[in-house]
Amino acid sequence: MTLPVSLIDMPDLVLNNIFSNSDPRSILVLRKVCRDLRNYIDDVKPDLQIKCIEISIGLTRQRVREVSLILMASKSSHHIFYRKYRNGTMVVCGKKKKVLEDADYFNVFYEELDFLLSRQKSLLNSFRLNLTEYDSEFSKLLKRTLKNKNEFQELEVEYFQIKADKHQVFEILSYISPKSLTRIELHLAKPTEIETEQLEFMDRFHDTKELYMENIIILGRVECFIHLSRAEITVYRVTVEELFLLKEAFLENRHFKHFLLHYRHFVDDGISYLRRIILENRRLRETFGPPSTTNNKSKEMEWYFKIPFTDDALYFFFSYQRSRFARVPLSVVPNVAV
Repeated sequence: MTLPVSLIDMPDLVLNNIFSNSDPRSILVLRKVCRDLRNYIDDVKPDLQIKCIEISIGLTRQRVREVSLILMASKSSHHIFYRKYRNGTMVVCGKKKKVLEDADYFNVFYEELDFLLSRQKSLLNSFRLNLTEYDSEFSKLLKRTLKNKNEFQELEVEYFQIKADKHQVFEILSYISPKSLTRIELHLAKPTEIETEQLEFMDRFHDTKELYMENIIILGRVECFIHLSRAEITVYRVTVEELFLLKEAFLENRHFKHFLLHYRHFVDDGISYLRRIILENRRLRETFGPPSTTNNKSKEMEWYFKIPFTDDALYFFFSYQRSRFARVPLSVVPNVAV
């Protein structure tokens, strides 16, 4: 009687062909078939070709602990849930559910994430984390994942987004490689004031062109943001001189596209509101010239400045809550401007 041939008994060429045509979720399942198959997969390290990873850690509507993992690969996408279930874990993927007895849901999730990240061979298009509802040791576990033979390996990704508290945001950001990163989005769970000196990552990610920060209020000057092509940030206070510095920098930055600046205070609070408006309105006109348009009721003004050697102009919008700079074609500029 001939015994059936198991998957692990197949030639390496056949196995490698199977793995190369399997999506990340299938490989995770195959690793749990038997120890020999698991060891083989871990030794071969098949290219998972993952493009995007999105992780959210929190509670379900029934207040059950849960981790949500979204994987997008070249030819497939999967949404996997790891939930606390009685004394074990329930893993849900589509219509399939599996209960693992005496297994911690977070450990099950982390083991699979560890495999996915440590075997990722190609650049990730995006890596998104939402840790706002759960105070976990995730950042420490992620650091452990990115270590290989005691040598720190940074995660290479183009677009990185994180929603968490201040400590987790900046700690996890330090594990991301600046080499390929083009866009950073940082969302704090609650409004937090941060000194400019604390933004050490700005020096490290100097080649990153896009930055979005929510609930982060910068206490300090804005010079460290002038190299960006797109940004949205909030500062506690801004001056006419700083706005002029931004305008001059953006006129020279050939990669510049859009910059939105929010602020709590435009000038010092030591004088009356009306007196402050009159003085600063005069300083704005002296610094930037007569505005192209003015809304006296809302105290909003607009300017256009020709960008040298291009067919574009720099648009500057000002109000006492925010300012916006944008690169626009000359064809949309009013005739009275520039």
